[in-house]
Amino acid sequence: FVFYPSLLDADNGTNAFTSAEALAFKNRTVTTDTVWVRAISEFGCYRIAQVNIIVSTTGLPTTFQRNFSVCDDFLDIDGNDTANNDDNDGDYLIGWYCGKQWRGIARLCSIID
Repeated sequence: FVFYPSLLDADNGTNAFTSAEALAFKNRTVTTDTVWVRAISEFGCYRIAQVNIIVSTTGLPTTFQRNFSVCDDFLDIDGNDTANNDDNDGDYLIGWYCGKQWRGIARLCSIID
């Protein structure tokens, strides 16, 4: 497959994205983009297809907070109730992808307790 920024480029076989650009593609607009791909057979025959890229983001406000309670089971990491129980095996980090993208990369946000 060879990826192109426009249908004209795909038709003419010009201005293709490099392999590195195609693997780490960054949307040219925040939530949508379109690229064209040329699928080429071993005999040099090809077909061109449009690829619509849609990146969905949540509508959670930055002020959103949710409290969670986690009860420790009073067992150590091996499932035994021994002196090795540090009462911390019930701690969890909960997060979600939030906010707008920066260069096509979503940010991971933690839930503030």
